[in-house]
Amino acid sequence: MPGSNLQRHTPQISDLGISVNECLPQAREDLEHARRVLQGCLREPGYDPAIINPLLAQCDLLDMGWAHIEQYCAGLNGNAERAAKMEDVFSCLGVLAIGTIDAADGGSDLVNAVRQLKWRRRAEISPSEAPSSDALAAALAEATGEPVEILERKRNAYSSTFPSEVILLRRPGGAICRLLAKYENGRFRDVGGHRGGPTYEAGIYRDVLAPLELSRPRFLGALDPAPDGGVCLFLEYIENALRPDDADDPALPLRAAARWAGLFHLTAQPAPCLHRYDAGYYRNWAHRAGEYSAMWRTRYPWLQPLCVRAEGLVASLGSVPASVIHGEFTPHNLLVRGNDVYPVDWESTAMGVAEIDLASLTDGWSPDIAEACEREYVAARFGGTAPAGFVERLELARLYWTLRWLGNTHGVFPTMRMMHRIESLEPLARRVGVIAS
Repeated sequence: MPGSNLQRHTPQISDLGISVNECLPQAREDLEHARRVLQGCLREPGYDPAIINPLLAQCDLLDMGWAHIEQYCAGLNGNAERAAKMEDVFSCLGVLAIGTIDAADGGSDLVNAVRQLKWRRRAEISPSEAPSSDALAAALAEATGEPVEILERKRNAYSSTFPSEVILLRRPGGAICRLLAKYENGRFRDVGGHRGGPTYEAGIYRDVLAPLELSRPRFLGALDPAPDGGVCLFLEYIENALRPDDADDPALPLRAAARWAGLFHLTAQPAPCLHRYDAGYYRNWAHRAGEYSAMWRTRYPWLQPLCVRAEGLVASLGSVPASVIHGEFTPHNLLVRGNDVYPVDWESTAMGVAEIDLASLTDGWSPDIAEACEREYVAARFGGTAPAGFVERLELARLYWTLRWLGNTHGVFPTMRMMHRIESLEPLARRVGVIAS
């Protein structure tokens, strides 16, 4: 590779006995060298641009997000696992900088190392924040009408915005079962009006989901108010379930989820507790996306003007008859066991355009899978024939969904996933008329 005369080397940080923070200046220098090496590869025969360009893109993203790298390192606080993730990134940059290895192998290592960075710690609660086992047992006894004995508490591996635990307990008669406890713990923040929190979610389980004859985790009660003034939800723990994207053939559970969504939109009834998405709500996400897309201006000069032009179009979704929607009907918010689908995390439930749930379910999947899901959804909700305007609403829902993701990226490291999302936005914008074909 070009640049082998640079004679640079980034040894393993742990071998040097120094902190990740102390390696930042060297890593920054290695990043610049790596970019020059890869740019040189494009000028020489024998290197495939299809391999080199994505690696350059990854280096560009690291450059754009270097302030995040610095914040990450400053916030390690002795966390060895997170430090090791950043060490891998720095080591890969050092190897690329000396230009002595094959670009495909070295670049793949860099992309994978960046992907493994844990930018946000999983939502966890300290022992002082968590309700005591006695308080949990008392609340469960009130919710279920029978005394219980708590045997074990474990952090839920799928915790995201709000911390949760899997509780192993013994019921009268000796039966052992598990349930999920989800805590608000002062972590709720309203992001653009699309999310409630466990307090809001408890109302969804009580008032919206309870009357439905559809699979979902059973609501077992709540400790309200919890010690932090919020709520602690108690939900059925779905044993032996997995997310659709963890299945051997994701297409099957995704199609089942599309059927579930169609039936949900057909049967779920409005409730006074529900938020409502209006024209101002939809317009705001296009506006936020335009504001937060400034960091991408050099790479995608068309992005910010597109967001501005999209404001009026996505606002038109506010005039579409509203249904009860999940709001974030993504594979990560779904559990599947056999043929049954169990949507979870109902914090974004609202009255909105039903096609948003289908757009979020199929986001990023192949056209074949997306089309199969659309057919299942149409059969469940409409009996097999889509009504006039369905395709157009679905396209606008996809536009809203992408803009919502962009508008939610303030203060977030620019990732390859986000870059691919932006690149998918241009053809979508052409289809709906935001950009002239």
